[in-house]
Amino acid sequence: MLMTTKTIFNKTYFKIASIISSCLKGSYTQPWHGAYYHDTNGKLVATDGRRIVVFHNEEKIAESRYMSEDATLLSKSYPNYEHFLNAKLEVIGEWIIDLGELIKNNGWMDLKKDGIQNVVFTSKYIHYRKGTECVVNEEDVTLNMIDAKFLADVLRCYRAYNHNRTNSMMVKIKFTRESGKAASPCHIETLDGSMTYIVMPKFLPTLPRFNRNNTKATVIELEKKKVF
Repeated sequence: MLMTTKTIFNKTYFKIASIISSCLKGSYTQPWHGAYYHDTNGKLVATDGRRIVVFHNEEKIAESRYMSEDATLLSKSYPNYEHFLNAKLEVIGEWIIDLGELIKNNGWMDLKKDGIQNVVFTSKYIHYRKGTECVVNEEDVTLNMIDAKFLADVLRCYRAYNHNRTNSMMVKIKFTRESGKAASPCHIETLDGSMTYIVMPKFLPTLPRFNRNNTKATVIELEKKKVF
């Protein structure tokens, strides 16, 4: 069978790509906006430059496909997504949470495209004296600030891929830190290993001095961490 752009265009992949590019203002300015990339190792990738979603268990194909939002096969190079997947960053904290329920309960799926709602993730680190159960101090930690719409899109992509309307999505969420950088990406991985979502946080130069009692952002306090 002769393979044409019409026969290889995947509606599910296109829907995921359109979700990822939905917050762009005006028309698409880059060829990868609204497009998807299916590589030879079975990864489906979509990005808008601020976040990237990767589905890992797709069909392995002989030749990578870079498909534009108007169903055109592109010959240009796709952005180097492997760099973001394999970057060696310091993980300052990771948690397993039901992100789907968190998104639903906070109404983030209902936000308008032009609405602004920031989400600040915090936690408390309990420092223990090494080799003992003696608490040295408790530290309030601000992990990062993320656009609520970008978080809601994690669930949208997950639903689109699985063709359902689930509200539950168990993930491992990892906050990172990169030396010399004002902001470092947050990695969100579904526990079933099917999806990775990497998102850049909002730039917040006063993050270390963040006052959780004096902000218009939604503050999500994650489970306390023991630090030895």
